[in-house]
Amino acid sequence: MLPIARRLLNDGQCPILLLLNPNEIDQEEVDHYKNEGGLILMVQQLLYSDKDNKSKGLLYRLLPYLFKSSIDYFIGIMEKKKSVNYYLENNNIVALVLMSDRIIGWETVIIREANKRKIPSLIVPVSLSFPDAAAEYRLSRSNWEIDFGMRNMINRMVAILFPDWVYEYKEQRLLFIPGYQALIAWLLGVMPQKPWTLGGGSASRMGGKQVHV
Repeated sequence: MLPIARRLLNDGQCPILLLLNPNEIDQEEVDHYKNEGGLILMVQQLLYSDKDNKSKGLLYRLLPYLFKSSIDYFIGIMEKKKSVNYYLENNNIVALVLMSDRIIGWETVIIREANKRKIPSLIVPVSLSFPDAAAEYRLSRSNWEIDFGMRNMINRMVAILFPDWVYEYKEQRLLFIPGYQALIAWLLGVMPQKPWTLGGGSASRMGGKQVHV
């Protein structure tokens, strides 16, 4: 990913590089990229921080778990949008380079806000990603039937309305994220159209560092 970002930089672009796992990136390459004038954005550099539920009012604490979770998820995405907009407005960003465009949260938020500003985005996956592996991970979770399966009514409704968000694996129909989160992300414009597919989000282009990728 960094070599592609550096090539864009050398061609006269000034991309921002969003790293979700900064510890996996070679620090020497990062420093070299910065010295050439590139911009690197780590998630922790943004302004968003989760609020402590203890500071919320009594009415909030009395709400059912699903309502509280929905409120928290909605607020979380809105605060991410606020942080991303602040960053984009205060930096001369010409292009984005990211690892993917389907992790609902920072990735889909920054691509959404960049698209609104007509800033192109390029995703460069660091590895292949198969739906079966993603489904297997979800099935390994203790509450998978409620979170990703068709056991609750919201998930079943979401599966009917948005069939592209469903993947069938081992005779189970699974959502990529819990149904209530998917609906909130969709309402806020940050839900990928095909979340189970590599490149299934709203990035402008997808590239690969190696031929087999």
